[in-house]
Amino acid sequence: MLPKDSPHYSRCLELLPLVLDSQASTEDVDFFHQYAVNWPEVLDCYEKEKAFRETLKIKLGRFNAPDDLLSDIRKHINPQNIS
Repeated sequence: MLPKDSPHYSRCLELLPLVLDSQASTEDVDFFHQYAVNWPEVLDCYEKEKAFRETLKIKLGRFNAPDDLLSDIRKHINPQNIS
């Protein structure tokens, strides 16, 4: 087990939300899973948050957003692509 003052610990904490949001690169996901096993609290947080998100997805389901909402979001995200 590595100490919490290890740079790997802080990197795992930085990667945690990215891994959960599927926004981390393959290398970062591999890094996270390789080193997070050194800290049970990091793995516990990951597992609980993952389970929470999966439960929330099941309960809320998916719905189609109105076209106006989607175009407004796109304009705010990338104002150069205003159609």
